[in-house]
Order: sequence, then C-alpha cells, then structure tokens
Amino acid sequence: MKFTDLPSDVVDRILISISDFQTLSASLRTSKRDIYDIFQARPKSIVQIIAYNITGPTLAQALRVASMQRLPEFLFTSSQDIHNRVADEAHAIEKLLTRDNIEALIQNANVVSKLEDVFSQRYKDRKSAKSTLSCAESERFHRATYRIWFLILLQERVPAHEARDEILKVAEDLNHAELLEMDRVRVFFQELYSWSHVAEFEQLSTLRFDARPDQVLQAFEEFNTLPFEEYRQDDAPAHINDALNDVWCKRHRCLVVKGIQLWGASNWDLLRGYISNEIFILFPGYLRNSLVEIQPFKERIRERDDDLEPTLSFSRLLEELFDVDAEADEDWDKTQWYCIDCLRTFLKHRLWRLLLQWKLQEPNYQPKRDCWYGYDCRTQTHRLMHAQRLNHLCVPTRGDPAPFDND
Repeated sequence: MKFTDLPSDVVDRILISISDFQTLSASLRTSKRDIYDIFQARPKSIVQIIAYNITGPTLAQALRVASMQRLPEFLFTSSQDIHNRVADEAHAIEKLLTRDNIEALIQNANVVSKLEDVFSQRYKDRKSAKSTLSCAESERFHRATYRIWFLILLQERVPAHEARDEILKVAEDLNHAELLEMDRVRVFFQELYSWSHVAEFEQLSTLRFDARPDQVLQAFEEFNTLPFEEYRQDDAPAHINDALNDVWCKRHRCLVVKGIQLWGASNWDLLRGYISNEIFILFPGYLRNSLVEIQPFKERIRERDDDLEPTLSFSRLLEELFDVDAEADEDWDKTQWYCIDCLRTFLKHRLWRLLLQWKLQEPNYQPKRDCWYGYDCRTQTHRLMHAQRLNHLCVPTRGDPAPFDND
C-alpha cells in the first residue's frame, strides 16, 4: 500500500506524531493533494501538537519566551505595551503559537534540553551525558528555566522604573514549589558561571546573576565568560532576585532553602518524631507552666486507643491548627511547605488558639473572664485558684512579655 493510499485518519495520526516542523514541511510537500488537504482540515491543532512534541508540557512558558524575544529592548514606554503583545501563560498557546515564534521556539528548546543534560549529569547520574531525569523532573526543570528566561527578557524590555514591580507581579503568581524550582535552577546557572571562570583560568568575580539560559550554555560550552560581561556591572539591576526574595519572605518568614527538609500535608505525621518533646514549650508566655490551661492539651495529644495508636495524629493536629481562626495579618497556607523553624513559629502563634477553640466546643464549658495579663501571667503558674478562675488563653492587655518568649 502506498502512503497516499492510507486512510485520512491514519495520515492525521502520522502528522501529529512528527517531532519537528522541518519534517512536517517535507511531508506536506510530498503530496499536496492528499497529505496537505488532511493537514488543512485542522492546521492549528496539528501545529500545536507538533510544538508540544518539541517543548513538552512547558509549551506555554516556551512560547512566552519566544514571543518576548521578538520584542526590541528599551523601546516601550510602559509595561502595558508589552502585556498587549505577550499573553499570560493561560492564553499563551492560543495567542502566541505563530509562524514568527516557531523558529525561536525550536532554538530555545534545544538550549533548554542541553542544559537539562548538564543538570542531570551533575545532580542525578554522573555516568550519563544525556539526561536521566524523570518526566516530572524534566518538566520542572524546563518550566523553571523558561520562567527565568522570561523574567530576564521582561527586565530588559520594560521601562526601568516599572521593572521591579512587573517582575514582582509574575513572582506572586507562582506557588511555593514553583519558586523553589526557579531558585534551584538559578543556583545551577550560577554554578555553571563559576565553572566557566575556572575553566577559562579567570579570577571569579561577583555577579548579580540574571544571565539568560542561552548565555549560560554558551559560556559553558565555549569555556568563555564573555556572555556574562554585561551583567557584571555594579549598578546592574537585581530585580529578579529581589522579587523572588520578597515573595519568599512574605509567604514563608525565612529565606533558608532546605530542599527536601520541608514540611507539608503529605508528611505532617512525621513531625511527631521531631517536635513531640518540645511542642509543650511552644505555647507563648507562661502557658507552658500553667497549672490549668495546658493540661487538657497534654492529655489529648498523648491519648492512645486500644491498639496503642495516637487518637490525635499530627496530620489532624496540623490540619486543625491551619483551620483555626487567627489574626488577619497572619499568612499561613496549609497547601505550602515550611521549614521546621517556620513551623515552630507557626505553632507558637496557633497552639493556644486551638486549645481555646477546643475548650469553647466542650458542651459544659463555662466562659471565664480574661486575665489582664493573658498568657504572660506569672500567677497562673503557682496559684491554682487564680489559674482556675480566669482565662489565660488570650492576648495580654497589661504587663511585660515573658523573658523567654520573643515571638
């Protein structure tokens, strides 16, 4: 059977399995009457699938980079001019998959794939020059690389006085995991920069690192740091680094990146082996030594069922802590990941509120008048009658804070 005799649905399947546009073009030229007519029946969807074959799941991010590359530097008088030309990630495939962007898309995908090979050999399998990253790992690397690339291009094109705010807007739309991805890839780029200096027998200089991925690859492949020269200036903007740090601080209280040493809903139960012994001293003020207030919490967290299993798992405890009513300025998100130090801060802010909530839910609970000194009251630690008569699960309105509690 000749290729031209194949059913149209089979030819369609062959077209969408093509891995690049050069092969597609050659295929269409072989038979304009048959293959070309099938392609013309749905050209946009076939082109989109082939573009996906090139970039994988990060097509939207890749298209935004390709589109931004076609915009001249320092031409626009406002950031809105750029937004009118470059769609956001949600609409990028629909609006940016054009003939003009395809060439850059292909070149950039080659750059990112080569960088992935280096990353994989450096951090996963030193014996393989080709990437051995899993599909999920590869997607995360590509996504972070394209986003870094986009931010650098954005910084080069928006008016200087708007650059930082525009980059901050992009960073604020990213979740915790995506910020970590970008931070990890940027550290990798910095390591390649350092490697290029050593390979070139140059003295390492300080760099505010906002070099594009294609420049990083060029320096690595050519043992040449010239691509970085324009980024060595002392007055070079550091908007990307500042924006990512600002978002990190706002969400997570600290800038310490601890890799897998982070805690989220999927591993909350493991916290029992890390903070069980100290959880009682994480109550603020003098609550930790209260004759009355903290005892119900101790009983509940230590309670076991007939099979000697804890009746209150740490997963359930953390779930309740995240759901408890708190002050409006507290910004904790149970879908995010936190280091152990940030979680300690979280517990100090929430444990006493959760204990109060448990008390209010008791059917026979009789409300008590708040002690003026709240959880900072010393008397609750040595006068049982005072501790029983007043509520100390409240914010102090008088007195000084406990000397060992600075939070």
